[in-house]
Amino acid sequence: MELNSKSSSSNEALREKRSKLHQAKLNYAVVQPISKKEQSAVDQLILNYIINEARPLETVESLSFRAMVNGLNPRANVLCVKKLRKLIESEREASHEKLLQTLATVKHVCLAVDMWSTLKRSFMGVTCH
Repeated sequence: MELNSKSSSSNEALREKRSKLHQAKLNYAVVQPISKKEQSAVDQLILNYIINEARPLETVESLSFRAMVNGLNPRANVLCVKKLRKLIESEREASHEKLLQTLATVKHVCLAVDMWSTLKRSFMGVTCH
């Protein structure tokens, strides 16, 4: 009988202790999702970096590259290789259209052609003045 009274009194003490405890509230700042305009700007910066530095497209899948972009803007999403390819193609098409429009307005052009090759690849560069 003494055992039951000890256990019931210890249970009551535990209940009292639990009722006094309060759950701590964590005050995390609410992170707003990135806007389409901001994400588009991030994508354009990544695209410019890859093209201007002649980096492989797989650079965007590198953990260190993703960490760098997220360190600069924690809300930004790093685009995948597939989306990067689409952006490069659309950029190429836009540049091609702009070039055609520019060439349509001139009377004369001078072309300089340069060709070179390696063991497995050949290249040709054309400069229009």
